[in-house]
Amino acid sequence: MSSRKFKEQRDRCRSSGYLKYHFVSDLLSHGKGSRDGFTCELFHRLCDNIPGTVAIIKVNGTNEILGGYIPLVWTNNNPYKWSITTDSFIFSLKTQYLPNSIVSRIIHSNQVIGCYSIRGPPFGDYFFMKDDNRIWSYQHMDAYYEKRLRSEDNHNLLIDEFEVFQVLKS
Repeated sequence: MSSRKFKEQRDRCRSSGYLKYHFVSDLLSHGKGSRDGFTCELFHRLCDNIPGTVAIIKVNGTNEILGGYIPLVWTNNNPYKWSITTDSFIFSLKTQYLPNSIVSRIIHSNQVIGCYSIRGPPFGDYFFMKDDNRIWSYQHMDAYYEKRLRSEDNHNLLIDEFEVFQVLKS
């Protein structure tokens, strides 16, 4: 999703009055799958140590847009390093009907945001880019996030695109 399209989506959300949190004005793209490649190594090279990022994916064959926000920085760790925050969230934008969009906030702040060299943006062990390809994994865990993003879990979500933006305060 381009920065322009995200801004359009943000403006539609603002005008609908449905989403109750404030979107910031500007986003700076740090990595895009179709431009930079769909590898974890490229994700870490382009996005590590950048605070306040939002990762967005477009699921293949659907109008489904999933993503997540992290106020902390990603790092290329081996072994896995967990960060603690309650300010992160994951989301599902329902482009056909925005009021059905879902924002799911962290319930349990430990082991939800992880950094590991062989994972792209991992929102815990349950929502992440798998290895070096266009496959993501999503599994809802009631103990970690308050709402389910999808009706069913899928450990092999094929994606058309992903992009990581830094959120710039206005």
